[in-house]
Parts: sequence; C-alpha cells; structure tokens
Amino acid sequence: MLQLQPLEFSIPFYFSSNEWHLLLEILAILSMILGNLIAITQTSMN
Repeated sequence: MLQLQPLEFSIPFYFSSNEWHLLLEILAILSMILGNLIAITQTSMN
C-alpha cells in the first residue's frame, strides 16, 4: 500500500491545471445530477 502512494499522487500532475479543474467540475456536476435523480425516484421517506 505504501509503495502505491507515490503513483497515486503523481497521476493528477499528468494533466494540466485547467484540464484537471475541468474534470473535477464535470464529475461534481454529474454526481449532483445523479444524486438528485435517485432522490426523486425514491418512494420511501424514513
């Protein structure tokens, strides 16, 4: 596990700064839309 950490931390630096921010923005928007769609279809409110 400790040997994989440098690889995991170096992955974001392969993208330029603008591309990385754009990717995070798209993922955030998609996750909010998906969460809202799932919440709308939910029938049991506990």
